[in-house]
Amino acid sequence: MDKKLTENELRKQIFEFLKKDPRVTSPKLIHGTHEYGVDIVFDYEDVFGQKLKCGIQVKANDLDALKLKEIVGQLCIAFGHEYSRKPNTRLLDIVYIVTNGSTQPSDEYINASNVGFRNVMFIDGDQLKPVLEQNSRKLDYKKET
Repeated sequence: MDKKLTENELRKQIFEFLKKDPRVTSPKLIHGTHEYGVDIVFDYEDVFGQKLKCGIQVKANDLDALKLKEIVGQLCIAFGHEYSRKPNTRLLDIVYIVTNGSTQPSDEYINASNVGFRNVMFIDGDQLKPVLEQNSRKLDYKKET
């Protein structure tokens, strides 16, 4: 994965990927002052047809101790915030921590101390690269037709 990407560039790539996935609905890029712990929120339909409310926190490069402390705080905010508009507000079902670098040892630390967090998934650069590359090829193919 290209570690030269800024967090903003990486966030945009991930958002574009989500907009193309037919299982994803209502993707919202909410990074900034009112992000409530995640950069992107979306609904995902699982294999049983159930809608899951998902969030993504995007981090550029390797997750070091400083970023880990920031992530723990963001997870507390993310899992406690109700998303969507009333009367359909709901909490997040899952949060993905996505980076173009390495998640070690951050994922091990959070998973080992995972007392209050539900469903935290770490996606590192090695896992993210083929997903984004496949999406890029699909977009290139659509341009050619």
